Order: sequence, then C-alpha cells, then structure tokens
Amino acid sequence: MSNSDSKNVWTQIQAGVREAERLMGQKQYNQSMIKSRETLDFMLQCLVPNQNLETSDLNEIINELYHQKVISKNTCDNYQKIRIIGDKAIRDNDNNAYNAHIAHTLLSQEVFAFSNDQTPKRRTGRSISRGNANTKSSAALKTGSQDSSKSSSAASLSKKAESIGISTDKIIKIAAPVLVLIILILIVRACTRGGGEHKETSTTPVTVATSSNAAQSSVSEPLAPSTVPQTPAASSSAPSTRVYKTNSSLRVRATPSTTGEVITVLPAGTTVEYVRAHDNEWAVINYNNRQVYVASRYLTAQ
Repeated sequence: MSNSDSKNVWTQIQAGVREAERLMGQKQYNQSMIKSRETLDFMLQCLVPNQNLETSDLNEIINELYHQKVISKNTCDNYQKIRIIGDKAIRDNDNNAYNAHIAHTLLSQEVFAFSNDQTPKRRTGRSISRGNANTKSSAALKTGSQDSSKSSSAASLSKKAESIGISTDKIIKIAAPVLVLIILILIVRACTRGGGEHKETSTTPVTVATSSNAAQSSVSEPLAPSTVPQTPAASSSAPSTRVYKTNSSLRVRATPSTTGEVITVLPAGTTVEYVRAHDNEWAVINYNNRQVYVASRYLTAQ
C-alpha cells in the first residue's frame, strides 16, 4: 500500500472513530455500535489483501489473522468484542449506553495500535509499539469502564424509560412543574401558619386591655361619693325592705367585692328592694328571692 493510500485509509478510519463518538454523544447508542463495527470491518479489509484471505466473514477474518500471527491474542479478543457488540446492535436493535462505550473504547485502542503498525516509520518497532499501545489503551479502557459503571444505573433507567416510550427529557419536563408546585405549596403553608401566629399574638393585648378596662371600671365603683341613706342604728337588728331605683347600669354581685361573681346587670331606672347597708360602699338588695350586693352609690331612694 502506497503512502497516499495509507494516508487515505487512515483518514477514513479516524473519521469512523469520530462518527461513533459523535453518535454516542447524541445518545444514539445503537448507531454508534454499528459504526464501530463498520470501522473495524474497513480496517481489517486493509489487512486482508496482504494476507491472501478468501473469506469475507468478519469473524473468520479476525480468527485467520490471529492464526497467521498478524494480530495478537489481546487484539483478536478486542476485535471479537467490537464485532459481537455491533452484531447485537444490528440483530437485536440493542441501544445500551455501556455497550456503545465499550465498543468505542476498544475501537480507539485498536485504531491507535493499527496506526503504529501501518506507519512505515514505525514498522521496525511494530511489536514494541503495539505493546505500548495495548498498555496505554488498557488503562484508558479501565478508566472508561469505571466511568461507565457509574453511569450504568442511569443508562439502565434511561433504557427502561425509552422502552415504555418516555424519554429522559420528557421525564424532566414532567417532574419540573411538579417540584415547583410542591415548593409553592410549602411556601403558602408557611406563610399561612406565620400569619395565624401573628393574629393570635396581636389579639392578646386587646383582650388584656378589655380585662384591664373592666377591672378599672369595677375598681372605680367605690370611689364615687357614697349615697347610702342614713339608717337608724337599730336597723341591724330588724332589717326592713325599702324601694330604691338604680340611677345607672348596675352589676349585681354574689359577694360585696369588685371581684365577686356578677349575677346580672340591672339597667338604669330599675326598681329594687333595698334590705340594708352592708358597709359604706355596698348595699344588700333582694333579687330573685335571695340577698345580693350592689354598689350603693348607684341607688336612689324613692
């Protein structure tokens, strides 16, 4: 093979490797595996004319080149792996990302070794070059295998999704709005909860103020001038009821104290039965057949 022919062959082989890599980057794994096999087939056809082989079967060509010691055992095994992966992609329509990565890695390794064998300047050191190429490419294969093992689970999930007609892009498009909706719901709940706590806190001072006003009103009752009518000293021994009228709204309590239980509230102008003066501030009246207490300053004799 002339130098120009070798250069043309080498250019086509390199183009095949790049195309397999491009297809794999676009997740067209099936086409990438098929392209790797086609590139291998083309590369071996360049060796066949020099070996006088009469077969066109790729498997037989690989085995015959090994038996004639044209290729090493390791190279033979790599060629067979590329062929098997490619045949599976053609026959079973396999679209596995890991298999595509293995086929491309092995092809890159053997193309590197093939270039060393086919370059005239390096043919004198063919065995050494091939050994170095296999060593370097084996390390690259191990690294690629490690990377592939990390992505194998993702690839398997992607394959399952594709098997039921759902692509990874569709899954992302469906999941993104759902995640946004969940976040919005959580934010609304947090704001609602915070607003409720603020509302309870803000109502507390109002309640306290109301209680304070009630207490102040109750305490202020005894401070007004006493209007208790003067009764004879003997009234304590024989109490008699007299008629009085309330001159303001008046709380009726069970005990003579501003903290005593409020039984009812009498409106202004209500007529009551006055029994006696409890002290200077409180008076006893009859209410529903029981004696109760009111602030005496709010009573006016009739």
